[in-house]
Amino acid sequence: MKLQNKRRLALTFVIISFLSLSTITLGQPYGLLKATGSSLVSQQPSSSSPITEFPIPYANPGPNAIVSAPNHIFWFVEYNTGEIGEFNETAKTFSQIPILETGGAIPASLALDGFGRIWFTDQNKNNPSVWVLNASASPVTFHQYLTNTSNSTPVFVIVDNSTNDVWFTDTTANNIGKIDHLTGQITKFTLPTSNSGPAELALQNGTSYLWVTESFANKVTRFDMASHNFQEFTPSVSLVSPVGIAVDKNGNVWVSEHGASSIAELIPSNSTFRKYPTTQPSTYKTTAPATIAIDKQGRFWFVEHFGNRVGRLDPATGIMDEFAIPTSGLAYSLRNALDPSGNFWFTEYTGNQLGMIPWNATSPIAPSSMLAPLTMNAGQTVTSQISLSGTTASSVTVNLNVTSTFTTYGQTSASEVALSNYSLVLNPNQAKTVTLSITPDGSLPSGLYTVGIVATDGKTSSVGVVFLQVHGTFSILNLLQTYLPAILIAAASVLVLTSILIRRGRARSAPLDSNTKLPLGTIIVIGTILIVLAVQAIPPSTAKCIGLPPPPPNGQPAGPDYIGLGLDIGSLAFFVVVLYLILKSRRKNKPSSPG
Repeated sequence: MKLQNKRRLALTFVIISFLSLSTITLGQPYGLLKATGSSLVSQQPSSSSPITEFPIPYANPGPNAIVSAPNHIFWFVEYNTGEIGEFNETAKTFSQIPILETGGAIPASLALDGFGRIWFTDQNKNNPSVWVLNASASPVTFHQYLTNTSNSTPVFVIVDNSTNDVWFTDTTANNIGKIDHLTGQITKFTLPTSNSGPAELALQNGTSYLWVTESFANKVTRFDMASHNFQEFTPSVSLVSPVGIAVDKNGNVWVSEHGASSIAELIPSNSTFRKYPTTQPSTYKTTAPATIAIDKQGRFWFVEHFGNRVGRLDPATGIMDEFAIPTSGLAYSLRNALDPSGNFWFTEYTGNQLGMIPWNATSPIAPSSMLAPLTMNAGQTVTSQISLSGTTASSVTVNLNVTSTFTTYGQTSASEVALSNYSLVLNPNQAKTVTLSITPDGSLPSGLYTVGIVATDGKTSSVGVVFLQVHGTFSILNLLQTYLPAILIAAASVLVLTSILIRRGRARSAPLDSNTKLPLGTIIVIGTILIVLAVQAIPPSTAKCIGLPPPPPNGQPAGPDYIGLGLDIGSLAFFVVVLYLILKSRRKNKPSSPG
C-alpha cells in the first residue's frame, strides 16, 4: 500500500509539474517569468516640454473630445457634466453651454459642419442620440436626433462637407448612421460582421468611400456611400481594438491600435498591413494610441491614452516622436484637433485640462529607419544598423531601448532584439551607429513585422524602425507549443476522472467503515486543473476609455496583468507543495533505524 501511495504521489507530481511548466513557458506573456529583457526607458514630463496646458477653471467636467473652430475658438465635450465647453485661445477664457437633455446628457464626441454648427453624440441610455448645436444663434439652439435603436451607444460623428450629411457610429448596435441634412431622416447600415464594434470614421477625399474601424472584430471596413456596400479588410498580423482612423493623400488608411501599442498602415490595393510600434508600455499593458489627426505635412498625430504622451509619426521617414504630457495621469482624448496653423490640440480627461503642442515641436534625437523590409525566417538572427544624430546645439545623453510588433501588446525581450549599447552621448552635428541583433521567436507566424529602437533624453523619445518580412517555419515543437497546455489539461482531467471512477468502484465493494476519502494529491490536481481552465477562459484585457464602449460582454481596464502573475506564482506554489508532500511522505515511510 505504501508503494501505491508513492506511485500516486509521483504521478501527481509529474502532472502538476507539466501543468506548471507549460503554463509558465507557454501561457500569457505578462507573468513573473516573462518580463522584458532590458529595462524600460522612463520618460518623464518636464517644465521644458513643448506642450502647453490650459487648466479648466471649474471642477471635474470631464473634457474628452475637441474640435477647432475659426477665430481661435475650440469646442469640447464635457462628458461628466453633460455640457459643451468653449475655449477662446486669444482671451484664454472658458465657458459652458448646458445640453437640454432630460436626465442629463453624456456627450462623447463632436464635429463641426460647414455652417459652424456643432454636432455631437449623446450616450444617455434612455435617449441615445446625435445633437446639433447652433452656438451663434441668440439664444443658442439645439436639435436632437434619437437613434431609436436598442442597445445603442453612438460614439463618433463626422460631417461630409461635400453633401452636408452627417455620419455617426453606433458601436454597440453594430451600425453606422447617416442623418440627411435636408430631411433629418436617419438611415442605418449594419456592418457585415456581427458585434464588430464600429468606432471612428474617415472620409476618403475624391471618392464615395467611408472608412470605419471595427474595434470589437479587429478589422477595418470600407463603406461605399453610393452603392451602400461594405468591404472588410482582415489584417494578417495582430490588430487589437482599432479605433482611430485617417486616410492619406495616396488612399492608404492609417489606424490606431487602441488595444495595443502601435499605429498601423493599411494599403488597400494589396490588403497589406504594417505597423509602427510606440515605446514599450510600462505601467499598463498597452500605450493605447487613440484617434489620429493628419496634418498638412502628412504626419499623423495621436495621444497615447495609457502612455500619457503625444505621438507624431512621419510616414516619409518612418520616425515616431513621443512627447511626455507634463501633467501625469491618463490622457483620455477621444477626439483630437489640428488648428489652422497645424498645432495639435487634445483633452486631458483626468488632468481637467486642454493641451496643445506646436506643429514644429522637435526631438533632440533623430534616428534613421529602414523602410525596405529585410527577409528572414522565424528563429533566424539578422543584424541591422540605425544611426542616431543630435539635433540641438549642445550635447545630449541618450538612453536606448527596443520595441517591436512581435507580441500582441509590444513587449520585447532582449533575446528577441538586442542592442550593441544602451546609452551614448551625442555631440552637436554628430551621428553614431547602433547595431541591432534581431531574433524573432521560432514560433512566430509568417508576416510583416517591425522592430524599433527607442532613443530618449528622458523628456522626448524618438523611434526608428526596421521592417522584417518573416517566414514562419512549421515544426512539431511549434505545434506542441500551441496545443501542449490544452493536451496536458485534457490528459490530467482524464487521469483524475479515471482515478475517481476506480475509487468509487472500490468503495462500493469495500466495508462500510473503510476510508474512501479523496487523497490530497488528487484534490491538488483537480484544483490546478480548475485554476488553469478558469484562466484560459478569461479574455485578454482590452483598453477601456471614457466614452468608448468595451467589447462584449464587458471590457477590462488595461493594466498590470495580475492574472498572469498570479497564475505563475500559483503554478510555482503547487510545484513546491507537491514536492514537499513527496519528501514528507518519504520521511514518514522511511523505516526507523533500530535503537
